[in-house]
Amino acid sequence: MILDPKQDPLVFENAYAHKTTPDWEKVFEDYDAAVDWPAAAFWKDLLQQYPDTKVILTTIDSEQWYTYVSRPIQIGPWVLEWSGRNE
Repeated sequence: MILDPKQDPLVFENAYAHKTTPDWEKVFEDYDAAVDWPAAAFWKDLLQQYPDTKVILTTIDSEQWYTYVSRPIQIGPWVLEWSGRNE
């Protein structure tokens, strides 16, 4: 979603900061699933909106998790080129 030019990347930030509920139908238009962040922050809202959805809960040791999330996300120029966001 982050690289999808049809999406507003601030929709999650605004919903979190202002405690509002986005139009989930619009947010997830053309999508069948959500993985990880930022959708994970809204799991309760999403379960209300989509009560028949399947949820997969994965677990990880807290130290392993910290090591994982401490690494910066690498977005190389090829991603920007592929997405058309480098124009």
